[in-house]
Amino acid sequence: MSQDQPSISEAQKRLLQLMQEVHYGKVEDIVISSGEPVMGLPVKVLRDIKLSGESGRKTIFADRDYLDKPQVVEMLRQFKRLGDGIVQLVEIHDGLPFRMHIVEMVRL
Repeated sequence: MSQDQPSISEAQKRLLQLMQEVHYGKVEDIVISSGEPVMGLPVKVLRDIKLSGESGRKTIFADRDYLDKPQVVEMLRQFKRLGDGIVQLVEIHDGLPFRMHIVEMVRL
């Protein structure tokens, strides 16, 4: 991450690594506590698999620019904003978060 941004937590790192492993697909039911993914709880992973035999996978987590990608920065910002709750779904495209659905409980 850039020097003015804090380093990521182990929970954030593990989630980002999982997204890269999935490459294309979805991660569902991520519990967030105090703005951080909760480690040790199961999440549902749905993988989009192309049957042409082309995987197109690449490991990019070692690339420091990955952590500065707008999608990664925005996802982590949304976790902080949520505080406590459930990320029902994160869509993953090319190893990056693309779209997310958040479950929030509000009082009327």
